[in-house]
Amino acid sequence: MVPSVTALTGSILPVVSQAFHSSYNRDEEWSIDPDQVIVPESVDHRDFTEALAYFAALALGPSMRVCRGLAWYPTPEETAMAPDAMVLPARFVPDGTTSYRQAIVGGPVPTFVAEVVSDGNDFGTGLAKLRRLRQLGVPALVIDLYRKTVELFEASGLPLSCLDRPFPELGGIRIVEDAEQGLLVQGIDGRRARRVDVAAAELSASLATEIARAATEAARAATEAARAATEAARADRLAEALRALGHDPSTI
Repeated sequence: MVPSVTALTGSILPVVSQAFHSSYNRDEEWSIDPDQVIVPESVDHRDFTEALAYFAALALGPSMRVCRGLAWYPTPEETAMAPDAMVLPARFVPDGTTSYRQAIVGGPVPTFVAEVVSDGNDFGTGLAKLRRLRQLGVPALVIDLYRKTVELFEASGLPLSCLDRPFPELGGIRIVEDAEQGLLVQGIDGRRARRVDVAAAELSASLATEIARAATEAARAATEAARAATEAARADRLAEALRALGHDPSTI
């Protein structure tokens, strides 16, 4: 599955409503990859991949970039791979990057790759991609929305089942299973979602709650400060009255 290029930065508050950019129409069922090959992408596949990239970008921060469907050329001779999501240092994929030509920019292999399996995926192509990622030493997370499995393929050893396991390479986010909704992405703040718009709305609501709580605490602090000032003024008046009667307040 290869949608048009989308790269996520990790900044949070200034871009809550724009934390995820997409150059394709979310209502379309077809996307065009960097080599202009038209491939189908289901709504479930697209929504889940976007949610995964969204939560990972927020968790990783601005030094890393989660690239969605970016054409990656490990060597000049190879045909591009376009993982559903891959993580790279942001300095190698600045805004506007349309492909990652690793040898030309002198960059590293991705630190992590995620592939979301849907019923339209080509099984043989997927296996070939996993073999190549293993050769390159890139860990790959394969998420099957229909079998509800999450497997990590590393450079050595058998695939590791890792449902509800934090992924440090993705900033500590998890893939969890909900009895009604199936697989969900869980952010480091505990929010769970399968769609970016739901996740962003929950974040906005959470921020609004925090702002209201902060305002309440500030008002309480102001009230306490006013009360303390009133008590201090009263104490000063009593001390002055004692002095007028010839008493030293400090000895009483």
